[in-house]
Amino acid sequence: MTNEQILKEAIEKAVKNGWERTSIEPGEDFELKLDWNEFKIITEMYLIGGAKGKDYVETFNLYEILFSHDFAKALWTQKLITRKCRRCGYKAKPHYYYQYHLRQMVLEKEPLKYIKKFL
Repeated sequence: MTNEQILKEAIEKAVKNGWERTSIEPGEDFELKLDWNEFKIITEMYLIGGAKGKDYVETFNLYEILFSHDFAKALWTQKLITRKCRRCGYKAKPHYYYQYHLRQMVLEKEPLKYIKKFL
């Protein structure tokens, strides 16, 4: 699966789950184009579509989207999770599922490969 395919599926899932940062509507077909720099790093992301006869082009900074809380809330869930130590029984402070995944994604060398596991 290419980075473009991973991104497109992640955006589709986020839109379906209520992400409102874009003009794309759930179930709407759109095109994704990426600009790369000389270091093979994605610099900008373009969403091209036509919702109800209105053509549009939206430009995003990839990392601004990938690491935004709104996108993460829509991609994963806002369910609270609590971890408990098996040895001592200590319960950690509850936190949201999406926050856990944001932390894990920041640690990854290739964040898109991390997202791929959940599509």
